[in-house]
Order: sequence, then structure tokens, then C-alpha cells
Amino acid sequence: MEGERKKPFFEKHVKPLFMVLLFLLLLLFVFNLFSMLSITNEMEQQAAKAREEEKPAVLQTVLIRAPDSCEKCSHEELLSLVQSFNVTEGRMVEAADAGEFITKYKLTQLPVLLIFGELEKTKLNLEQREDALLAARARPPYFDLQERRVRGLVEATLIQAASCPKCFDLGKVVDALGMELVLSKVTTLRQEEAEGLIQKYGLVKLPTLVLSSEAKVYKDFAEAWKSFGVIADDGNFVLTEPNPPYREVLTGKTRGLVGITYITDGGCGECYNVTLHKEVLEGRFGIVLVAERVLDLKEADALILTYNITSVPTIILSPEIKDYNLDSVLAQVGTFEKDGSYVFRLVEVFGAYRDMMSGKVVAPEKDA
Repeated sequence: MEGERKKPFFEKHVKPLFMVLLFLLLLLFVFNLFSMLSITNEMEQQAAKAREEEKPAVLQTVLIRAPDSCEKCSHEELLSLVQSFNVTEGRMVEAADAGEFITKYKLTQLPVLLIFGELEKTKLNLEQREDALLAARARPPYFDLQERRVRGLVEATLIQAASCPKCFDLGKVVDALGMELVLSKVTTLRQEEAEGLIQKYGLVKLPTLVLSSEAKVYKDFAEAWKSFGVIADDGNFVLTEPNPPYREVLTGKTRGLVGITYITDGGCGECYNVTLHKEVLEGRFGIVLVAERVLDLKEADALILTYNITSVPTIILSPEIKDYNLDSVLAQVGTFEKDGSYVFRLVEVFGAYRDMMSGKVVAPEKDA
């Protein structure tokens, strides 16, 4: 009709617009609900996964023992690898009955522990072969399946020096080696009983030590041995550089007996106790001191002039100090003289001393 009022666009389309908006809101609600459900489901999955990972791995083990001939081939350390896991089945198999395992897993030594099950959860740093992790002894001895014998049992032969009561005690070396190697036998020979070995290995210093070739089975030992001796043609490890004091085979002379002269100052009550040197030389460096003598300033005039000593108390060591191969260390605190003697110079490290040039007592400042 001509006089009828036209409706505005919004009023005319309000219902369709409302329906569209309602649909969009409904769609957004469904999307948010789906997102929340997805996030919740993912969180539950992650939580379940975390709970599952917290559970100890479920494992089964087969321990293959070494033959009875390998008395020191303990397998306790192998079993300790899995003690924190859930081992539902653990078998122990004797070497004689383990042929199938030895073949399948290409085993080369015993004892060995085969680990089956949830291997990925163990995080053990072990080699995997087929469906099993292999755990072998970290150190000898062990039974070598290829050579059919026990490896890593080391025999030690100590050769003493004749008429050398102050010579270095190799028993200390054997005790230290016993911490690194399994010593199955230790034999001690007098010098006259060992002439054959002395000639065979060209030994020039006694006492010394010979280790059987089984020492090479120990990882890195052969490399470390180069600092002390040689590996002979027969594979035995021969100590060629024993600690002083030692006896020279050719001359019969004992090397490494060091004379020491203490120079003191009776008029200096504040000066440090010169016998502190003895504690350091014997305790820290293992130097054997002999022919000890103590001289006061007046008694030591000739030595003070000869060696141009400017600070006392101090010490003078005989030329035998060279036998200890400590030149680089001693040179930092003293001097080697033309006649081979050694004079300690850095006296302030011990405490108060007298400056011979000024005649005054010097007390080094203490660190705050």
C-alpha cells in the first residue's frame, strides 16, 4: 500500500541474523567443548604415561655362571644391576648347560647376565644383542669361552736385593697392585735365587717386580705401566724403575740414601724448627735420610761460604738426592750446586728466619 511504512533492514532480518548468531555460538561452544575434551584426554594420557614410566621395568633374567675353575669370577655385581627393577623371573644356568645361549647371543666370556623384558625402560648402558641386554663383569677375572681358560689372574714375583736393609719395600707396591689386579700368587725370591730372571730381563736395579702377562687383560694397565717398567718379549710386565733406595746389580752400590745437614741458629728463638724438613722429605716424598747432622751457624761457616747461604735455618742434601728424580720439584724451592749437593733456599715458606746479610730476623707476613 502506498502509505505503508517500510521496515528497516535490521528489523526485517533480525530473526535470520539471530539464528545465524545462535548457530555460531553453538558452533563455538562445541569447538571449545571438543578442545577441552581433547586437552583433558591428552593430559590423562600423559599422566598415565608418566605413571607407567614411574613403574620399575618388568624384566626377566638369565645368569650364566662361570665354570667352577674360575673361583674369583663373582657374579654378584651383575645381579646388582637389576635389583631396582621388577624381576619377575630369574634363572641361573651353569656354563655346561648354556650352549644355546652362548651360540645365540655370541657370548665370549662368563659370567654374563642376559636381561629380557621392558628393556627401553631400564636405561641401562649395556649392549643389546637380539632381544636381550648383555651385562658382563666390568673387570677381570673372567672365563674366556674362546680360549677355554680363566683370564686376569696375575702372578707376581718379587726379587729382593742382597744386603740392602734400607731398600724400598716392594710389599707396599704389591698391596697397591692388589687394589687394581687380582693377584693369584705372590712369590718372593732372594737375589741369588733370581739370577736366571735377572739375566733374562737384563735387570740392573733391585729390588724389582715381575708380573705375569695376564696383567694385560686389565684395561689401561699396560699403558700406565710404561711409567714404571717394560713389557718383555714373553709378555711379562717387568719393573725397571723401582723407587729408591735400590741396589745396582753391577756395582753392588745402594742408591738413594740421602745425607742431610741441618744448619740452625741457636740465637734465633723465633726461627722455624729446621727439622720440619725431615717430615716433608720423608713423609711427602719418601726420601730415605741417613747420616743426619745438625750444625749451628759458627760450625757451618765453611758450608755457608761454599754455598753462599743467605738465610738460616736451612738444610743441605747430599748428591744422592738426584736418585729420586725430583729435580723439577726441588728446583722451585732451592738450588743444585756444582758438587751435586742441594741447598734449600725458600726458607720463608716454613716461617721466621735470619737474613744473613742484614743479621735481622724476618717474620713472613701471614695471610689474612
